[in-house]
Amino acid sequence: MRRIDLLTTAATLSLSAALVLSTVFAFYAAGATQRAADVAHEAQALSDSYQRAQNVIGLEESLRRKYRLEPGPLVAHSYTQAAALFVTDLESVAALSSPARAAEVKRLLEEHGAYLAATRRMFAAVDAHDAARAIVLDHAVVDPAFSHIADVVSAHAAEQHTAAVRALDDLNRTQRDVVRDAIDLSLLGLLCLGAFLFALSAYRRRISETHRAEIRALEEAVSIDALTKIGNHRSFKDDIKREVALAVRHGGSLTLAMLDVDEFKLINDESGHERGDAALVALATLLRSGRAGDRPYRIGGDEFALILPQTSGAEAHHLLERLRIASSRALEGGTISIGHASLGWPDRNAETLQNQADAALYISKRGGRNGVSEYDSSFEGTWLLSTARVQNMRALLSAGIMNTAFQPIWDLESRRIIGYEALARPPANFGFAGPQDAFDLAERIGRGYELGKLCHAAALSQAADLPSDALLFLNVSPQTLDRNLDVASLRTAATAAGLRPERIVIEMTERSVAHIDAVIESAIALQRAGFRLALDDTGARHAGLEILSRVRFDFVKIDREIILKGMSDRNARGVVAAIVSFARVTGAYVIAEGIEDTTMLDFVDGAGRASERAGRGICGAQGYLLLRPSETFPRASEVRDVQALLSEHIAQEPAHEIAVADARPVPSPRIGA
Repeated sequence: MRRIDLLTTAATLSLSAALVLSTVFAFYAAGATQRAADVAHEAQALSDSYQRAQNVIGLEESLRRKYRLEPGPLVAHSYTQAAALFVTDLESVAALSSPARAAEVKRLLEEHGAYLAATRRMFAAVDAHDAARAIVLDHAVVDPAFSHIADVVSAHAAEQHTAAVRALDDLNRTQRDVVRDAIDLSLLGLLCLGAFLFALSAYRRRISETHRAEIRALEEAVSIDALTKIGNHRSFKDDIKREVALAVRHGGSLTLAMLDVDEFKLINDESGHERGDAALVALATLLRSGRAGDRPYRIGGDEFALILPQTSGAEAHHLLERLRIASSRALEGGTISIGHASLGWPDRNAETLQNQADAALYISKRGGRNGVSEYDSSFEGTWLLSTARVQNMRALLSAGIMNTAFQPIWDLESRRIIGYEALARPPANFGFAGPQDAFDLAERIGRGYELGKLCHAAALSQAADLPSDALLFLNVSPQTLDRNLDVASLRTAATAAGLRPERIVIEMTERSVAHIDAVIESAIALQRAGFRLALDDTGARHAGLEILSRVRFDFVKIDREIILKGMSDRNARGVVAAIVSFARVTGAYVIAEGIEDTTMLDFVDGAGRASERAGRGICGAQGYLLLRPSETFPRASEVRDVQALLSEHIAQEPAHEIAVADARPVPSPRIGA
């Protein structure tokens, strides 16, 4: 009995000792695990601060380069905000770092201050249109400073990320050691220690889950768009290359769709950025709700991509058409444009596929938006974007260089020049075939307004050489008329050049009237500011009579092709007669374009007089026959030669008809400078 008591006592003492040891071990394990967790948390917090600093310094660089190409207060304000965020993130790093590292961060902040000062000088050069100084500052001062700061931050971010992962591994290792020791102690008191081990195991699972969650968060920060929670541009680049390689290797089909929100800038401007963000999130949600294997990405502001594996072009078109219809509900009446291309052309690589899908998207946008277009081989060489050409356009706009040729416009009756049309001529070293080539590219990348503004500035810079009795005809790009017209800025530029708005005729081409209401709104705004208006290329499309019926034009320019057809085709002559008749009712001055030989001139003279018995219908003309475009204004001898030609081929009207013709509202060329 006593032996049993002794055994019981021994067991009790042993169990008590085991419980005491378990208690001591529990405190030790909790302390060791907590210390490891604290170290891991601090390391992760410091890694996050470095990562934010790395992202923000990249944003600073992006905004700085954007300011060189697109200077404006909004970009400058965004740059200032990014710089302030970078300073805040580095101060967070300093607060979490060792004294030595904090001192290094302080020196880095001082370098950043010097970098900001240099950047401000570069911005000032850009604002002063001193492109050469801006480039020198950028390459010689700003870029080296940025590179050093970015390299240091990137190195520290990578180092701290490694430290954070190492700390998490140490925490994991500590947990494993604790579990092993707990199992050893369980031999002394399984009953008492079982609950402890269970609790410790649960705690270990929680820590491991936290570890995995943090790793997932780090991975998502690199590959997921923060706003829409779908793939970002980086993950898109990686995934499209992989999918193309798989499709090529296994002979499968693959379609890539590029999408963007129509008139997204208007949504932001009219309803605010919160409404714009909501539209982007709604579209991303719609894209994510599609087929399980399809992968959506947000690759830019309002630009999205959708990879459709194992999908042919016909299947994709059907799916994307349904998506376009559904987007109207998701965007509360907003619309999207979609372009798609399928793998199967000779160049089977990701870059070509993306260019083809982008070209198809451009066709959708150019066709009036809210549509789905599939890439076709007929787009080859016409709509595909070349990186080099885009860089050339950016360089042209950055340099601010544009040549201007002037072509005279003649009044047939008085045989005098009433005005000059300013024709842009991009410098040959930028690689553009001509102004149309440059404008087509500029409009594709959303820079048509900037190119138009550059052309106007170049033409107005020669206003001092313009004869005092002549008008200046300026062309306005379709993109500018459609959404970016700044009438006040144009009026200010004209005044600064010494020209009243009344001496400037704004030409809008009938060929570009896609959104007629927007064009009409722009035309009315120009008239209110005092500018005169000309409808160019009249007769080339069906929109001419509609816009003529809604806007009072001072000038109507008949398209050269209509003149050529009218020389041999009765229907075309009817179009000419209709334009002349309509213009006479509205009081517009009719000009025939593209007169290249005396046969065309004779036709214009005959058609003009035959169109209206009460006087000359076609009043003016321009073309190579009547002097080619030139960067200098014509000499007196050249003017006399053309006047002699007109005297030979233009019939004089009878006296009673001249009196009637003089009553028409022909614009007076003698307008004071």
